[in-house]
Amino acid sequence: MTARINVSSLDAQAAMNLADLSTGGFSVRTPEPLPVAQVMRFRFAEPTGSWDVLLTAQSVYSRPDAQGPSDAPSYQTGFRFLNEDSPAVQARIHQLVDRATAMVHFS
Repeated sequence: MTARINVSSLDAQAAMNLADLSTGGFSVRTPEPLPVAQVMRFRFAEPTGSWDVLLTAQSVYSRPDAQGPSDAPSYQTGFRFLNEDSPAVQARIHQLVDRATAMVHFS
Protein backbone atom coordinates (compact mmCIF):
# COMPACT_ATOMS: atom_id res chain seq x y z
CA MET A 1 0.00 0.00 0.00
CA THR A 2 1.36 3.45 -0.82
CA ALA A 3 1.15 6.68 1.11
CA ARG A 4 -1.26 9.24 -0.23
CA ILE A 5 0.48 11.58 -2.67
CA ASN A 6 -1.42 14.41 -4.31
CA VAL A 7 -0.66 15.25 -7.92
CA SER A 8 -1.56 18.38 -9.85
CA SER A 9 -0.55 19.81 -13.19
CA LEU A 10 0.86 23.30 -13.47
CA ASP A 11 -0.35 23.31 -17.09
CA ALA A 12 -3.87 21.84 -16.96
CA GLN A 13 -6.89 22.56 -14.79
CA ALA A 14 -8.06 18.93 -14.60
CA ALA A 15 -8.63 17.32 -11.21
CA MET A 16 -6.18 14.41 -10.93
CA ASN A 17 -5.77 11.34 -8.76
CA LEU A 18 -2.54 9.39 -8.84
CA ALA A 19 -3.31 5.87 -10.10
CA ASP A 20 0.16 4.34 -10.51
CA LEU A 21 3.77 5.37 -9.97
CA SER A 22 7.18 3.98 -10.91
CA THR A 23 10.65 5.37 -11.58
CA GLY A 24 9.79 5.55 -15.29
CA GLY A 25 6.48 7.38 -15.02
CA PHE A 26 3.00 7.47 -13.56
CA SER A 27 -0.66 7.47 -14.46
CA VAL A 28 -3.51 9.69 -13.30
CA ARG A 29 -7.28 9.43 -13.29
CA THR A 30 -9.19 12.47 -14.55
CA PRO A 31 -12.84 13.24 -15.33
CA GLU A 32 -11.89 14.25 -18.91
CA PRO A 33 -9.32 12.71 -21.27
CA LEU A 34 -5.95 14.44 -21.53
CA PRO A 35 -4.18 14.88 -24.88
CA VAL A 36 -1.51 12.35 -25.87
CA ALA A 37 2.09 13.54 -26.49
CA GLN A 38 1.59 16.66 -24.36
CA VAL A 39 4.45 17.77 -22.12
CA MET A 40 3.26 18.96 -18.72
CA ARG A 41 4.77 20.05 -15.41
CA PHE A 42 3.52 18.32 -12.26
CA ARG A 43 3.64 18.95 -8.54
CA PHE A 44 3.59 15.84 -6.35
CA ALA A 45 2.96 16.60 -2.68
CA GLU A 46 2.11 15.03 0.64
CA PRO A 47 -1.37 16.07 1.85
CA THR A 48 0.13 17.90 4.84
CA GLY A 49 2.09 20.17 2.52
CA SER A 50 5.30 19.26 4.35
CA TRP A 51 6.94 17.96 1.16
CA ASP A 52 6.59 18.39 -2.59
CA VAL A 53 8.54 17.90 -5.79
CA LEU A 54 8.17 19.28 -9.32
CA LEU A 55 8.72 17.02 -12.34
CA THR A 56 8.08 17.23 -16.09
CA ALA A 57 6.44 14.38 -17.99
CA GLN A 58 4.91 13.60 -21.39
CA SER A 59 1.61 11.79 -21.85
CA VAL A 60 1.91 8.50 -23.72
CA TYR A 61 -1.69 7.24 -23.63
CA SER A 62 -5.16 8.30 -22.55
CA ARG A 63 -8.10 5.90 -22.38
CA PRO A 64 -11.37 5.34 -20.56
CA ASP A 65 -10.71 4.09 -17.04
CA ALA A 66 -12.23 0.64 -16.68
CA GLN A 67 -11.71 0.76 -12.90
CA GLY A 68 -13.21 4.23 -12.45
CA PRO A 69 -16.50 4.95 -10.69
CA SER A 70 -19.59 3.65 -12.46
CA ASP A 71 -21.63 6.81 -11.81
CA ALA A 72 -19.24 9.17 -13.66
CA PRO A 73 -16.89 8.65 -16.58
CA SER A 74 -13.19 8.82 -15.87
CA TYR A 75 -10.04 8.48 -17.91
CA GLN A 76 -6.58 7.18 -17.17
CA THR A 77 -3.59 8.89 -18.73
CA GLY A 78 -0.05 7.54 -18.56
CA PHE A 79 3.00 9.79 -18.44
CA ARG A 80 6.71 9.15 -18.77
CA PHE A 81 9.14 11.33 -16.86
CA LEU A 82 11.32 13.57 -19.03
CA ASN A 83 15.03 14.21 -18.51
CA GLU A 84 15.21 11.12 -16.33
CA ASP A 85 18.86 10.63 -17.31
CA SER A 86 19.74 13.80 -15.40
CA PRO A 87 21.11 12.95 -11.93
CA ALA A 88 19.06 15.76 -10.36
CA VAL A 89 15.83 14.52 -11.98
CA GLN A 90 16.64 10.91 -11.05
CA ALA A 91 17.10 12.01 -7.44
CA ARG A 92 13.69 13.78 -7.41
CA ILE A 93 11.98 10.74 -8.99
CA HIS A 94 13.51 8.37 -6.44
CA GLN A 95 12.55 10.73 -3.62
CA LEU A 96 8.96 10.73 -4.91
CA VAL A 97 8.79 6.94 -5.14
CA ASP A 98 10.37 6.61 -1.69
CA ARG A 99 7.82 9.03 -0.20
CA ALA A 100 4.91 7.27 -1.91
CA THR A 101 5.93 3.86 -0.63
CA ALA A 102 7.37 4.82 2.77
CA MET A 103 4.18 4.63 4.79
CA VAL A 104 2.02 1.59 5.24
CA HIS A 105 -1.58 2.17 6.29
CA PHE A 106 -3.44 -0.41 8.35
CA SER A 107 -7.23 -0.48 8.38
